[in-house]
Amino acid sequence: MSLVSNPVNSQTYPFNSHQSVKIVNPKEYEFNCLPIINHATFWQKIGRYRTSSNAIQKINYPLFDWPLINQLHDGLFLFNYVDDDNSNTFADYMGNPHTYNGHQGTDVTLFNFRAMDRGMKIVAAADGTVVETVFSKQDRNTKPPYPDFGNRVIVQHDDGTHAWYVHFRKNSVTVEEGETIEKGDILGLAGSSGNSTEAHLHFEVGEYINGIWQKRDPWQGTLNTLPSLWQNQEPYVGNDPIRIYDMGVTTRASAGGDENNISFDLFKESLSQPEVFGKDEAIIIVWLQVQGQAGDAFTLKVRRPDNSLFDQLSFMLQDKAQRAWYRGVWNFAQNVSPGDYGMWKATISVDGSVKKQVDFEVGEITVFRPRFAPLSGRSFRINGATQRDTLRVSSLGGEITYSLLNELDFVSLQQDSIVMVSATSTQPSRSFYFQAITMDQAGLKDTMWYHIVDPSKPRTNTVPVELSTFSAKFKDNTVELFWTTLSETNNYGFVVERKSENGSWDKIGFVKGSGTTANLNEYTFLDQNLMPGTTYFYRLKQINSDGSFEYSREIKIDSVPVTITLWQNYPNPFNPITAIRYHIPEDTNVSLQILDLNGKWVSNLIEEKQKTGTYTIEWNAKSLSSGIYFFKLEAGRFTAIKKAVFLK
Repeated sequence: MSLVSNPVNSQTYPFNSHQSVKIVNPKEYEFNCLPIINHATFWQKIGRYRTSSNAIQKINYPLFDWPLINQLHDGLFLFNYVDDDNSNTFADYMGNPHTYNGHQGTDVTLFNFRAMDRGMKIVAAADGTVVETVFSKQDRNTKPPYPDFGNRVIVQHDDGTHAWYVHFRKNSVTVEEGETIEKGDILGLAGSSGNSTEAHLHFEVGEYINGIWQKRDPWQGTLNTLPSLWQNQEPYVGNDPIRIYDMGVTTRASAGGDENNISFDLFKESLSQPEVFGKDEAIIIVWLQVQGQAGDAFTLKVRRPDNSLFDQLSFMLQDKAQRAWYRGVWNFAQNVSPGDYGMWKATISVDGSVKKQVDFEVGEITVFRPRFAPLSGRSFRINGATQRDTLRVSSLGGEITYSLLNELDFVSLQQDSIVMVSATSTQPSRSFYFQAITMDQAGLKDTMWYHIVDPSKPRTNTVPVELSTFSAKFKDNTVELFWTTLSETNNYGFVVERKSENGSWDKIGFVKGSGTTANLNEYTFLDQNLMPGTTYFYRLKQINSDGSFEYSREIKIDSVPVTITLWQNYPNPFNPITAIRYHIPEDTNVSLQILDLNGKWVSNLIEEKQKTGTYTIEWNAKSLSSGIYFFKLEAGRFTAIKKAVFLK
């Protein structure tokens, strides 16, 4: 098999944010995400908030909670600690280089800008008073020159110390100067405004001693021996072995047309993965995002639907990577035939253990779902003037339509693609969330995430839904989820999400909520689309009527028993080709038949003895009339029938 780029080249192509010379000079790229601050000016500005203790160095700071709604490693990684070395070199609180020279805060970074667009909430890490807000600066910055200092919230605590929260998404700040906030209150959404190359939060703690800023590293370790300021200090990541944070499969066109010079910004936007990877694509690109140490090794494998190996590459980090991108590239069209159609997988293994996996379908032609671009999320701030946003999608998809979801009466869609926000809002509280949906002719969709801040409305941080129990059990090849709520306020419903042990979260269903009620409510959901031998995790995304949401805890179902399984065909409805997938745990005689609506035989797709494995069979119904058909699987003593809808 011919590699477009050999493993040696792949190993030296990490797109490491501190090493790459493809975008900018490395020294220039080692940004200080907070430039030199005019603290004297800020000290004068907050004069009315000062306390007499501002001239005395503090011994006891407040204890801080984690300042983001998601925990570390759940869509977030720790990019930089505080630099505790006061010389011309740099070292974090453990004496290691997981920082850069002069960095005074902690940088917690999102995987990509698409995650930023969905809205990552920044929360108050401690009680205090808001003494400054900036919200109108442009975000999505990726490299110098930086236009401004960025959006921020600065909180003064009761003892006169301060916490800086910096790089908010434009117009997403939800608190006002002079407001008193409590630990856990929502401050806004993470962004990349100001001196920033990433979608991230810069969290910095310190105090003014006679008007001079003194940083305070909240992390305790071998170099910074002061007591930790965290309520629960997260484990140190600076020496951790390699972590695979994100990965995907993409085409040459989606990668900008040149797989050897993929733009840094395309990686930050998360490269588009097709719904179907067409057999005629000249090359296939598998990309991944990692954090690790020099010498860390990992293996990228690509497998066909029958689990046979397409090819593999071995990688080794040449230097410490606080975040790096790698990619593997193979010739594809010359190595694929229609017999390879079905669900493929790419896996990343470390020491023989699979750490992350992405599944992708290979078929006749490449199909992309529509994708909002250049943005898939935006915040508005009600300001007394009508505001608008024109919806746009990338050019990789076909014809599309737009619609709104969860909007209130002051939001409308005009001229099919223009979102209009009135000069005043009818939202009940400070923040309101709604979505725009784009859909193509095949029913494939993407979501644009909108957030509206109305500073005239009250802030509310009450929990609208009180989840009491959440459990799961396996029975008859089905996972049954069960949960109860003690009370609900404006509960729109629950999105049920699932992932495999090394996969990513996917929506598998929706259960409507009970609105507003003080009574106990019980809910169930059945998941029947299971892969034998797979361990699954489930969680609930509870959505409020205003579009805001919260996630439940995760629950685990250990390895689904290996049984004969027949899945629903995809796509369904279809025209004229669909894929039928099934699994047999042992060698047996297999029959796969097509029946019409009356149960009469139409054709045989399979009639043979097959070995253990998962199979995907393509059915082309172009010679048949539109209508309802059934496909029947017989394997040993097992029989299953499912319905398929053919629409010309």
